[in-house]
Amino acid sequence: MLTHTRTVTYATNAGAAANNAEANTGDGEISYDGTIPAATTDMEIDLALVRANVRAMLVVSSVDATVKTNSSSVPDDTISLHANVALTWTLNDPRAIPFTADVTKLFVTVPGAAASTFKVRALIDLTPAAADPA
Repeated sequence: MLTHTRTVTYATNAGAAANNAEANTGDGEISYDGTIPAATTDMEIDLALVRANVRAMLVVSSVDATVKTNSSSVPDDTISLHANVALTWTLNDPRAIPFTADVTKLFVTVPGAAASTFKVRALIDLTPAAADPA
């Protein structure tokens, strides 16, 4: 069994108002670590995931970037990332998963003069019919 943990801390001048660590388990994971060159439009990353099987995920770029899913011209989703602000999601998130369809490819655009260190992590349930790890 694999575990991905999302930790959220919210603090004010008075100190931490909330500090929560949420562990999620699954039996598979997908990851990508790469560099997207500066001034790149729609760099294709072959990364497939079934959205119904995702237990937790993270997408982060070291510079501002735009991520499109499945098509560069007619994407299912277009996600704007700010530099070093991770997009995270888990099964317990009050928001819906940020992908509206299963993903077969990502297309990443880095418009600026600096390259991006780009990362994707997804914790997956590869055996949903077996009712594990749920």
